[in-house]
Amino acid sequence: MGYYIAVPCKSAKARNDMLAFLAQHFRDAWELFDWVPRDNRMERPTHGSDICAYSKALDLGWYRNAGWSPEHKAYADSLLRWMALKIGRRMTTGDDEIPGYGPLDVAFTVYEGTRQPVILQSQCPNAPDGWDRDGGYQVCDDLGWDRSMRGPTPDEDPEWHEGMLPWMLDLRKRKAKADPIIRAELERLEALWETR
Repeated sequence: MGYYIAVPCKSAKARNDMLAFLAQHFRDAWELFDWVPRDNRMERPTHGSDICAYSKALDLGWYRNAGWSPEHKAYADSLLRWMALKIGRRMTTGDDEIPGYGPLDVAFTVYEGTRQPVILQSQCPNAPDGWDRDGGYQVCDDLGWDRSMRGPTPDEDPEWHEGMLPWMLDLRKRKAKADPIIRAELERLEALWETR
């Protein structure tokens, strides 16, 4: 079982430009994270009904496999936000979506058809980092990156993990290891996009 995640592109030309760019420069998660099993490939983003039967023609993204690793998921989410900032349609948030900021013109991604605004830290400097589950938005930097970790890592605060289940501690360590790699990959793509 899985679900689709995508960027609604602003035009067919923008979608095709990004598809051509990714055909040349996209790297699978296992190319970035040598500890991720290679048996669950993360193909290049695709579009329209190639994502899933009810995806729109200008959507660009994935049908996310439920077996993707946490690294796959964090990478895909960051890459989608980067693509949304580059070639995505815009939306206007409501007064109540980001409390204290009023309406904002923002890029967005979709999760099973539900819009998820991409809020830049530069737009809302006092907004909390990361995902706001109640408002359904993501606060990220100008590349679409948001660290997947919250709070101190086990290396920063050894007492933090007291009482944590071993698999939870392992997951946090893996995410802490993956985060700078994802950020570096977005920087690489940004530089290539700007010089294309």
